[in-house]
Amino acid sequence: LLQRGIDLNGINHICLTHFHIDHCGELPALVFGRYNDHEYNWQSPLHIMGGPGLTSFWQHLCLTWPSLQKPYDEGLVVLDEICDGQTLSFDIWRITALKTDHKPESLAYKFEGCDRQIVISGDMGPETNLTAFARNVDLLVLECAGGWEPLNGHLDIFNLAKIANITMPNMLVLTHFYPRHNIYALTMELGKFYKGVCVAAHDLLILEV
Repeated sequence: LLQRGIDLNGINHICLTHFHIDHCGELPALVFGRYNDHEYNWQSPLHIMGGPGLTSFWQHLCLTWPSLQKPYDEGLVVLDEICDGQTLSFDIWRITALKTDHKPESLAYKFEGCDRQIVISGDMGPETNLTAFARNVDLLVLECAGGWEPLNGHLDIFNLAKIANITMPNMLVLTHFYPRHNIYALTMELGKFYKGVCVAAHDLLILEV
């Protein structure tokens, strides 16, 4: 965020797909940094969205780092615990959640606004409920933690291709790579089964939708 020149005060919404550390580990540092930097004047609260258990998750964070409790008590952090099919509207965005098969709280999100639709899968198994949710969206972000091999609670490249061919997004972004993955080879392999526009995610990537 700092390298991209993004002001922490300009971040008003965070959507947690689930509570595994690689998907929310930097949340306490972001809230701490935003609250304790006195140069920031919060113009609006920070909404944190997540599935069932979000409130309990936050309470445990506050027990570990008590400094997180004060911005919550002051209404500067607002928890939006949402469930499958629920929709929230903020500013120009309408955000809808979809339950996915990874952890009990796992959600995919659809963002709708300015005549654009974006879907982020989060971690998920090869279930088909995402296909109707993400059909013909402008941008679809799918995790590919399985690589070439089936991995419980994740997509491999072949199940990912099936979803992409049904949903047919204007742009597909692959994410959630492990060190063992050859990202270039994975993208080339996907190209054998899916002919749409595909990008492999990397740090500091910016996409125009």
